[in-house]
Amino acid sequence: MVGKICQPSCQFFQCLKNSIEMKRTNRGTVLLCALGGDTCIGTQCMYANCIRKKLKSDLTCGLEPPKPQEQLRKVEPKLEIEPKSKSEKWSLDQVPIKSKALKKIKNLDYDLD
Repeated sequence: MVGKICQPSCQFFQCLKNSIEMKRTNRGTVLLCALGGDTCIGTQCMYANCIRKKLKSDLTCGLEPPKPQEQLRKVEPKLEIEPKSKSEKWSLDQVPIKSKALKKIKNLDYDLD
């Protein structure tokens, strides 16, 4: 990718004359030029182009490498709610619960103290 010479096997390589043909051989796939009848010479051809417009004048690729996942976004952990003092017990007023769920809990008649 970056800093390497652009190859005709790259997914972004394009022939402006649409003359690239793929041929399977015993040694693998070979890209042939229909205009010259020989193997494709890649960026040395005057019809070579990059779809992403990243082909540099020295025939190297200018695409940036993908960024690591760590640098994209760091999520901070949520803070937990703690009682004011250790001896103080939790009550239903201090717990962040939706009102529907709170009504159901109060109707169950649990002893919270």
